[in-house]
Amino acid sequence: MATLRQQFLRQVVLSVAASPSTTNLDIFGPESPLETPYAENTDHVIRPRQNRQNEAGFVVIDGWGTPFNVDTVNLDVEIWSRRSSAAQKNLEAPLFPSGAAVPTDPQLKRVVATGLLGLTHITDIAAIFGGGFGGRDTKDVPLLHVRADEFVRLRVNNTAAGALGPLTLSAKFDLGISPADTNRL
Repeated sequence: MATLRQQFLRQVVLSVAASPSTTNLDIFGPESPLETPYAENTDHVIRPRQNRQNEAGFVVIDGWGTPFNVDTVNLDVEIWSRRSSAAQKNLEAPLFPSGAAVPTDPQLKRVVATGLLGLTHITDIAAIFGGGFGGRDTKDVPLLHVRADEFVRLRVNNTAAGALGPLTLSAKFDLGISPADTNRL
């Protein structure tokens, strides 16, 4: 069976203020503009069939290094959801609202790693971001899995007296594939 595959590159710049400071860096995948919710007497047929936010897959983050390879940097890697994907099939919002409180936006889905020191855990950071996996540095092995409508949030705590950065990170998304295919070149 064939699968639709989508590859995407996003570059983001990370700068952290002097101590004590916490910086959140959100890394979003490819996105389509959100449509208005479906309602009666609207022409929903001409709307796009698939939002790019609905693609799931893997992301590899590359470029972590100096000046963040110091133990005054504490890194958390988290996966968050923006709740912009369909609430019901082919809808961007509930057709029949339940009256329940709207969930917070964005919402934490899972914590991948927490408390990584920049220098002490340098190999762990590379492995979490998708590099340095089993000594295969020539091949990207994506280890961050994002489901539909999810994004990666890096939370960087700086305990140093000075500001750090800027550092350009490259996020390479490989979406719409089977998890069994991730180790192919």
